[in-house]
Amino acid sequence: TFNGNNHTIKGLKTANGFLGSTSNLTIRDLTISGATITGTDKAHTGILANTLTGNTSISNVTIENSSVTSAEGAAGGLVGYISRNAKNNRAEQMQVTIDNCHIINTSIEANGHEGHFIGRLSGYDNSEVLIFNDNCSVSPKGDALNSAYIEGNEAIWLADTDYSAYNAWLGDEEYYRGTVIYGND
Repeated sequence: TFNGNNHTIKGLKTANGFLGSTSNLTIRDLTISGATITGTDKAHTGILANTLTGNTSISNVTIENSSVTSAEGAAGGLVGYISRNAKNNRAEQMQVTIDNCHIINTSIEANGHEGHFIGRLSGYDNSEVLIFNDNCSVSPKGDALNSAYIEGNEAIWLADTDYSAYNAWLGDEEYYRGTVIYGND
């Protein structure tokens, strides 16, 4: 567990997210302000973490007035890339929950895999679940990203549901088999 105790980290400048790459973590009660994260090579890059594997809970985290870029990997306001601990292990279940998290005035740039919260999810076998609780927000809301994961990507049985308010919260999904849940939907 990483408990930020409601502290603010200001002016972080690095090639790696604050926590680098990590797994099976609970992260809570933290603000990162004025960060500049510039990924190198093909690395996935996020302001909070570059890569998360396994079950993770992120709650009460705010990223504000920051920027994250990745030359060839995925970039996310919170996390660059999420997958299981053993990427192709069909027996492993993974759940990542984003609760009461906020991305405010933050620039996210990558080469097609950029999301306000998560750059890319490895959805290998429907055993990966990414949940954005309905108390999360992105501001300004109209910030358009070059995200492949927008309204219309949901499966055919959800085609009548309007998820456009969550466009680009997830930048892209590798394999297109994970489950993404927004709010109470």
